[in-house]
Amino acid sequence: MISENNILDTLEILPGTQTNITIHDRPITDVRFNKDGDLLFSASKDASVCLIRPEGQIVGTFDGHIGSIQSIDMTEDSTKLVSGGADKSLLFWDVNSGEKLTHIKYENVVRSVSYVNDNLVLISCDDTFQKKPFLGLVDSRSFETIKQINLKAVPTKAISHFSQNYIVFSDIEGHVHMLDIRTGDEILCKKAHTSRINSLRNSFCKSFFVTASDDAQTKIIDYNDLNEVKSFVSQDPINSAAIFRTNDKIICGGGITARDVATTRIKSNFTVNVYDIVTTEHVGSYLTHFGTINCIDVHPTSSCYASGGEEGIVCIVNFGDDFDEAPFTFFDE
Repeated sequence: MISENNILDTLEILPGTQTNITIHDRPITDVRFNKDGDLLFSASKDASVCLIRPEGQIVGTFDGHIGSIQSIDMTEDSTKLVSGGADKSLLFWDVNSGEKLTHIKYENVVRSVSYVNDNLVLISCDDTFQKKPFLGLVDSRSFETIKQINLKAVPTKAISHFSQNYIVFSDIEGHVHMLDIRTGDEILCKKAHTSRINSLRNSFCKSFFVTASDDAQTKIIDYNDLNEVKSFVSQDPINSAAIFRTNDKIICGGGITARDVATTRIKSNFTVNVYDIVTTEHVGSYLTHFGTINCIDVHPTSSCYASGGEEGIVCIVNFGDDFDEAPFTFFDE
């Protein structure tokens, strides 16, 4: 076993400047940049969503949930925000005014939310409270659940293909499933990981997506056949991963939970790791959190990233010039 000190000795620390945001008082569950990159949203188990400027200025909060928020997303024009939570609720918000537009109640925990387009939201609900898991499609104009697809597998995340005809969801056993959004029929199912998949994230072109799993791997998966294109191996479970818009590098974070540290006595270094996509080599790390990293997102211009930790801190790291000049290999999808 490699000791914690030896792990830190082997890390190549990448250049950058760090800003910490401490508005939340419980673990961060999701962070998202908007399409234009001028806004950052963070969600937390403290039942609030925070709106932050990428420079670190706190704009305000969206308060309306009565339980942990699990997932957030926003429209391309950033006028609407949607949030889903452990309080079995889906909330829509007006971003400009901060007004809550509607509150939709379900019988299940809402694990993930994702805009298919500005008028349609995809949600995944698990089997908590012994309820049957399902995927839902919600009209963001009428706020009606227009389709519900019942599932045998327990979903963790769900996203949509750029054509808006297909849904992919991950499950607790490491599978990825593709469904026809029009019929709800399953088209493909493949075993991508040996353990729970914690994160699914589309590439900017939405022709492939990135997974993150408890098996300490993150993978690039092709939408066409759900085949693995690239695999990146870490030392710890991975909770979240994102691909740069430039398609030359991938960034991920995770770590062993505090509970597992107590029971196994295995130490984690809680690093954000960067990999070259083509070579799959680990090229460097950022030591920005002192607890498990739960979520991560990359700025649309690839100039910085944001991460959220179990300690309740949102961290924004701006990459230095040396990072931009590094010889990463372009991945042609």
